[in-house]
Amino acid sequence: MRLEPFFYTLSLGVDEMVARTLVINIFVFGEMLYLFNCRSFHYSVFKIGFLSNPYLLYAMVVVGGLQLFLTYHPWMNRLFDTAPLGWFEWGIVSCSSLLIYGVVEVEKIRYM
Repeated sequence: MRLEPFFYTLSLGVDEMVARTLVINIFVFGEMLYLFNCRSFHYSVFKIGFLSNPYLLYAMVVVGGLQLFLTYHPWMNRLFDTAPLGWFEWGIVSCSSLLIYGVVEVEKIRYM
């Protein structure tokens, strides 16, 4: 069994368009969380604070909204061959995105 999110969801019998949408969301939300990591090479976001850069938060809201538009609007689904995600798929997206965030935070500990 392959563990990549795309092939894993396909092996569960999920439609290919749903698996494609899941991977796109992992990339987008994973990169959004990675932006919080990039604010400092040495300090955790918990030390810097989540709310210390309001422009970053505004950008997150805009990008998140556009991503949800891509995921759920029927016109965008037809245009990009995507499909709406269910709770299970969002769980995979969340865990994968948090894993990206966690790996970078652990890497910062080495340089403290």
